[in-house]
Amino acid sequence: MEDQKKTAEPAATVTITGRGPIHIEGRFELIDASGAKLAVENNLIKICGCGRSQNMPLCDGTHKK
Repeated sequence: MEDQKKTAEPAATVTITGRGPIHIEGRFELIDASGAKLAVENNLIKICGCGRSQNMPLCDGTHKK
């Protein structure tokens, strides 16, 4: 009988949206430069992809303006 490799599902999925935010969804922790954990609600966080957010590193919707 052949050995079957089990493919593990990723713990998180990262989606690049172009000019908008980078979506990270799944089970993960987000830790800032000082070592503090940032809150992750509903296993989803949006990281600023445009560089204009006033709430870095999180997206605040500025890319829509």
